[in-house]
Amino acid sequence: MSEERIKILSMLEDGKISVDEATSMLEQVENPIGQALNVPAGDAGLDVVATSRTLNQPKGGESNLFSWDQIHNANLNGANFANARFDGANLESANLEGANFTDANFQYADLHGANLECANCTHANFQNTNLEGANLVCGNFKHANLQDANLTGTNLECANLNNANLQGADLTGANLERADLRGANLQGQSLIGANLVGSRYLGGMVEIST
Repeated sequence: MSEERIKILSMLEDGKISVDEATSMLEQVENPIGQALNVPAGDAGLDVVATSRTLNQPKGGESNLFSWDQIHNANLNGANFANARFDGANLESANLEGANFTDANFQYADLHGANLECANCTHANFQNTNLEGANLVCGNFKHANLQDANLTGTNLECANLNNANLQGADLTGANLERADLRGANLQGQSLIGANLVGSRYLGGMVEIST
């Protein structure tokens, strides 16, 4: 993290500037916000965590509210956003590969074409989220809430959807090959044209008419 960003975040943490002022100042440093979030996994990923906590955590509050509603094409590869709030955010085409989103809230967010390959989304809330064409290969969505989500054409190959809530979700044309659907709630979902080859459901192979 650059010295300029450290100063800006320090002022924000001390309450000397508002979130909006901090966001505007960050936009004026050498790299735009999207690049500021382009931090690889490992030790450098701690900068992303610190940034999210500083900008998202209200003074004296417990909620982790993500303040940028449009960070499409951002790279959050390997970042830790456990308990973060992305509700209503525009994360179209964002790279979220391998990131930790345990208990995060993506309700009504736009994740069209986003990459969540191998992301940990245990207990995350994706209710009414647009995940059309997203890459969720090998993602962990155990106990995740995907109720009424748009999963049209989504790649869920080898994804862990154990005990996930997919009630009312649109899985038209989705790739669920070898996905783990054991204990998942599939009531009212659309599976027209979905690929269910090798998927597991209720302890056995999937036997759902599409």
